[in-house]
Amino acid sequence: MKNSLFILIIIALGTTACNFNAESKTTVGNIDNLVQSIIDTSQVYDIIQSPKYTRTNEQYEVTEYSQNDTTRLHVESFVSESKEYTRQLYYDNTKLIFSSESGYDLTDTSQQEYIVNTYFLGDGSQINYMNTESFDVESENYKLTEAPMKIELIKPFNAIKQQGDFEMKFGEFLVMGPQSYLILSNEKSKYDIALYVQQGDFLLDELYNNPEKYKGKTIFSNHEFISENGVIKMAYRGGMLIEK
Repeated sequence: MKNSLFILIIIALGTTACNFNAESKTTVGNIDNLVQSIIDTSQVYDIIQSPKYTRTNEQYEVTEYSQNDTTRLHVESFVSESKEYTRQLYYDNTKLIFSSESGYDLTDTSQQEYIVNTYFLGDGSQINYMNTESFDVESENYKLTEAPMKIELIKPFNAIKQQGDFEMKFGEFLVMGPQSYLILSNEKSKYDIALYVQQGDFLLDELYNNPEKYKGKTIFSNHEFISENGVIKMAYRGGMLIEK
């Protein structure tokens, strides 16, 4: 789970060398070629990283790679008490064509490693490849299936745009000694974010001085992940009040 993005992708693609006999407008071979072009190291992308959203005992975040305002790749990261995964979603002209998910199912006594690759074919069907023990395809511990894989297609887009379940609204300021955090949340989805405040600005002053006026108002925030004393924090880097 700690490997680099491209190492994960190369491993995932290496496990798909099976003959699926797919007869469709978008073939497995075509999708493999498109994915290879997306991960080509000569490609230059605009990169946007979502906030790290939390609720109860889980965390979710997304990194988006785009060209000319068109999304080519989403990398989702999810961590909870019972599951951990990284999922890459590849797009061609806004259409999802391939997904590769690697992670762990966790219990009190075991850690089950898995990888699932899914082709989304032109005729609307799917072909999944699952390896539930390791990345070693020679173990023959895998299965092929056309059962639909449940992916929330709009979720990563909303996470990047801070919309839908990820529309963040002003909650409060949390003061912990010398440190202050801006708390934004979504009452319906229960997602929230905590933004470390290093320096004030006009918006923060307004929120701090008039908390009742702005409580529940939508705030689009910018952030930067920083390391402070060995701890990674999501630092506030400006924001905007969204009037509705």
